[in-house]
Amino acid sequence: MNEKTKGASSLLAGAFVVSTFGIWTRFVSPMLSSAAQTTMRCLLAAGLMAIVVFVGRKKYTLRGYTKHQYALIGVLGALTVALGLLFVVSVTATKVGNTFSLIYAGSIITTFVIGTFFLGEKVSPLKIAAVAMALVGLGMYTPELLSLSLGIVAGLGAGICDGLSNITRKQLRGVDRNVAVMYQYLMAGVLAAPFVLILGGDPVKAVSAGPIIALVVYSIVSIVFAKLLLYGFSRFDVNVGGVILAMQIFFGMLLGFLFFHEVPSGNELAGSVLIFVAVLLAVNSSIRASKAAAVGAEGQAG
Repeated sequence: MNEKTKGASSLLAGAFVVSTFGIWTRFVSPMLSSAAQTTMRCLLAAGLMAIVVFVGRKKYTLRGYTKHQYALIGVLGALTVALGLLFVVSVTATKVGNTFSLIYAGSIITTFVIGTFFLGEKVSPLKIAAVAMALVGLGMYTPELLSLSLGIVAGLGAGICDGLSNITRKQLRGVDRNVAVMYQYLMAGVLAAPFVLILGGDPVKAVSAGPIIALVVYSIVSIVFAKLLLYGFSRFDVNVGGVILAMQIFFGMLLGFLFFHEVPSGNELAGSVLIFVAVLLAVNSSIRASKAAAVGAEGQAG
């Protein structure tokens, strides 16, 4: 398995992992408000990663890393909070399905533009077809896209934050993933904490064993997701990596049907098929480009 395939597999696994976030959010919401849930999840994830780092005899500081890498991890934490808050605004103002579609549409556009025009990643007809097909598929989930309501704008804003997060992960290749994830969630938890008071309401509701267990699992799953994305984007083209993550829409639809008996509409089924095909095109285009580069390198060496 070459590096591109490993990266694609990691991103696909990340898409499945993030599709479970909605389930854990529903289980935790009877105990914590949205802001409190984000804060506690991030701080708990940071604490769990600190234990892993300590057991692995790693240092808590990023000694030997560049100032640029320090800054990137801080930016990643800030983008994590911004994404979470915009997500909350969007889901309270529009349908959850619309929000997820908008997030991935915004992310795909952001990563494609920046990856292509600023990071110098190559573009092929297959990549363009993958991006276009994914956006059409996502559009079938969001017929209200042109309304430009608060929920739509917040969803697109969350998507831009998601795309910028993935670009930041691309720049963190070579860092210790455990340490990077620890600092990412520590920064996110600290930045999210003030919003518990700003947004008001009752941050802690009825405390019970079920939501506490769900919060712990949610934190662990968040760690897995962050590590998968750090690994995946360090090895896969960022300008089409967002297309693979859009598979979360398909996985989320499947889990919603299995756990909450939510029956998808015809448009949603058709959209998920288009996204699935787009993912195949994205992976195929990057692997082809990788093989072509390898052949070219062998030719020059010979």
